[in-house]
Amino acid sequence: MTKTHSKIGIISAIIIFIGCIFKAFHLKGALALFLAGNLSFSIVFIPAIIYNLLNKGKIFNSICCFFLVQ
Repeated sequence: MTKTHSKIGIISAIIIFIGCIFKAFHLKGALALFLAGNLSFSIVFIPAIIYNLLNKGKIFNSICCFFLVQ
């Protein structure tokens, strides 16, 4: 995993966490933050990891990763 993948994953997790905190305190924008974090995780981070594993030739790991997400 490259530094870019790590940064994307950490940023996604922070956005999800902040969205959960906002939701707990019933603040505005909680749903938007929560959805943005989840979308960035599922649309950017997970496919990037699968693509990276496929390029390294680890086909079994990428297939397992794909089915664990679903």
